[in-house]
Amino acid sequence: MDDKEIGVAELIRRLSAIEDKLDRLVRLEERQNNHDDSLRRAFGQIERLGERVRILEVAGGKVEVKTGNASAFQGYVVGFAMSVATGLLVFFLRT
Repeated sequence: MDDKEIGVAELIRRLSAIEDKLDRLVRLEERQNNHDDSLRRAFGQIERLGERVRILEVAGGKVEVKTGNASAFQGYVVGFAMSVATGLLVFFLRT
């Protein structure tokens, strides 16, 4: 073999190596695109779930406020009833 044939064989070997690396790069880019799509879908789902949680928290807060108001009203009614009962007891004990 002469130098020219060795040079051509080396050139073919290097071109083949470059082609293999380009193929791997293309596959890597495809995987990256797939991951980007998957991440977009996942974050979209997370945002939708976050919105649902926010709605539930707001609804839960309204229930707590209503419960708190109802508890306060019940406390006032019980206090009023106790006052009336105490007043009647004192009235009947004095007579």
